[in-house]
Amino acid sequence: MTQMFSRGYRQGEWQNAAITGWIGCMLLYPYPYLHSPSISPVLTGWLSEGLWGVVLIGVAIIRLVALTVNGRSPRGSPIARILSAWFGMITMLWLSLAFLHRSPAGLWAGGVYGIICAFEALSVFRAACDLRRGHDARK
Repeated sequence: MTQMFSRGYRQGEWQNAAITGWIGCMLLYPYPYLHSPSISPVLTGWLSEGLWGVVLIGVAIIRLVALTVNGRSPRGSPIARILSAWFGMITMLWLSLAFLHRSPAGLWAGGVYGIICAFEALSVFRAACDLRRGHDARK
């Protein structure tokens, strides 16, 4: 198990899964995080704050399981990693644009979420490369 973390190959994916899970936990806390004028119209139009929390925690758990399985099995499928990283990328992009669009004070938060979004895109790329490597190895 330590070998999965020490190689450094997927540290960004582990980190982003933890960030996604933490944001989900914060949305379950009884404080109206999404009721700020900068985010409310963007996210609460689709789901309530509690449901967003459950969805993000679910994605984080799926991603952690996929990273564990894919890290232990040489022929494990990285499709779950691709899909969960893509969902994380879209979510972080959405949060980034919500902060950047609505509030000059949101420039800081929007920039941070934008950087996380860029690393999520890198995670999608790496998982897709793993998928291709696995497909090429089976030929």
